[in-house]
Amino acid sequence: MPQSAWLCTRKAHDATHGYTGAGVAVVRAQAGACWVCACVAAGMAVELASPLAPPGLFLPMACLGSVARAVTGVAGGATRVALTQHFALEGNAADVSAKEQSQETATTLVGECWCCGRLGRGGGAVMWPRA
Repeated sequence: MPQSAWLCTRKAHDATHGYTGAGVAVVRAQAGACWVCACVAAGMAVELASPLAPPGLFLPMACLGSVARAVTGVAGGATRVALTQHFALEGNAADVSAKEQSQETATTLVGECWCCGRLGRGGGAVMWPRA
């Protein structure tokens, strides 16, 4: 069993056997997040490996990877509301959500600018290496 799967299973076990109080919800959420991350990684791996598959398996593998990523995206969106409500102290869930979205947008913008700057110094087009 991979280390991440073992950790997810261990967290879920600890959350249901022996822990009491508010910490149980946090541990259960962490265990769920572990499984979501594992599904995203598996979906990406299957989708990236699909060009290497035989011609008859390309489309099913590409679709399976895309479905795995879509399911985890839906799960992530659904849990975002619960986490936002958890961090909203005085009924200000809209403010917390707006701050989270602006931080996400700023982080994405900084990352894209940094990548464009790195690619711009290369002096040429970025291409896949030829096989």
